[in-house]
Amino acid sequence: MANSRSDHRPPRNGVSPTRRDFLLTAGLLAAGSPFVRGAQRWIEKKPAEWSPADIQTILNRSAWVREAPLEIDASVTGAGKQTKPRLGYSTEFSIVVRWESGLPLRLARRTATSADEIPDRYVVSVGAVPLAFLGAYAGRKPGEELSKTETAAFLAASTFIQRGEKGAIIRAEKAEWLTSDFSPRVNISFPRGQNPIELRDADVVVAGHIDTIGFKARFALKPMVYRGKLEL
Repeated sequence: MANSRSDHRPPRNGVSPTRRDFLLTAGLLAAGSPFVRGAQRWIEKKPAEWSPADIQTILNRSAWVREAPLEIDASVTGAGKQTKPRLGYSTEFSIVVRWESGLPLRLARRTATSADEIPDRYVVSVGAVPLAFLGAYAGRKPGEELSKTETAAFLAASTFIQRGEKGAIIRAEKAEWLTSDFSPRVNISFPRGQNPIELRDADVVVAGHIDTIGFKARFALKPMVYRGKLEL
């Protein structure tokens, strides 16, 4: 289904709408707001009954979506060599990380052929990528963006999933840039393997870098249960 909202909305009052929505939702969740409880009612409906607002909630404000600030990683050189990660030098930009292989997102995007189908790969997307900023930071000519091909290559080489606190690492196999449904993003694939992520892992971290700019997004697993199953 076409997503009518672009990941590249202009900022207002210096705060990106994605970040504003994320912070607002987080605050309301903490307060147990009836508004948020109402917004999450999509989970009680059949997918055929989801409204456009329900789909926007799934794609932008559900447990399968996280906003992650972009930070300068002092451990990464321009040649891509990395020692122990040392994020912490903040930039003004954030990206949006979505767990695309989770059933709710696949149903919302109408890419699932069956609700019982289990993908053979974990797929995580990175959206709202500030290509112009990345190009400038990489020393390109004024106005020259980091290319989509380069961005996908950086993410394919560097992105990993960490299970639980200091748990096993699952490294990316490939990444590709998608421009469909008004939601430009990089889809990153990871092997599911013989020992898939389980609820007892408690949470997972998705981390990587584009050139020397890094990100980390933490997903709590318990809220990612849908129809009685952990949906990753």
